[in-house]
Amino acid sequence: MLGAAAGILFGVSDIAIKAISGLVGTAGFAAFLTPWALICAIASVAAFYASAKGLQDGDAVPVIAITGTAANVSGIVGGILVFGDPLSGNPVWLIVECLAFGLVLLAAWLMPAPVRAASAPTAA
Repeated sequence: MLGAAAGILFGVSDIAIKAISGLVGTAGFAAFLTPWALICAIASVAAFYASAKGLQDGDAVPVIAITGTAANVSGIVGGILVFGDPLSGNPVWLIVECLAFGLVLLAAWLMPAPVRAASAPTAA
């Protein structure tokens, strides 16, 4: 759960960075004085601590995988919902885009965990 929370918070900070970078072109340095900068800072710090605690309490590989997946999903969903990043206007291509996104999620879910090599006794 900490890995998922960290990933979502990393996604929130990514969305805030995208907002700030869009404002820099029009507002210049004043873009760093917007609420997006505060959101970015708070989300980044919270994500760091959630990720660190998750790595301390859980196995590293699943925590990292969940963190990365949650960050990517929240970044994509945030881009669509917050900024209106376009999906295809053609219904066929929209179905293809959604199916491709679903297949990526399915592949991440089905990816096998790492297998540890059995330690064989060494001959002396």
